Amino acid sequence: MTTITATIENEKDLKVVQEILERFGIPYQIDDSAENYVFSAEQIADFELTKQEFFAGKSTAKDWEEIKTIN
Repeated sequence: MTTITATIENEKDLKVVQEILERFGIPYQIDDSAENYVFSAEQIADFELTKQEFFAGKSTAKDWEEIKTIN
């Protein structure tokens, strides 16, 4: 048995590789682990805005200590 590891960043390329593997009957596994995940600039900006709104009291979000006491 041979193992091949590839990092595919383009979603279209991933679909093509999956299709090829499936047509040849080759089993595969996709690893989308969090440690390999890169946040986009838009996601980071959204997180920063949410954080600012929370600290400014403009959010209904609760911190973990408050949530623990509710349950």
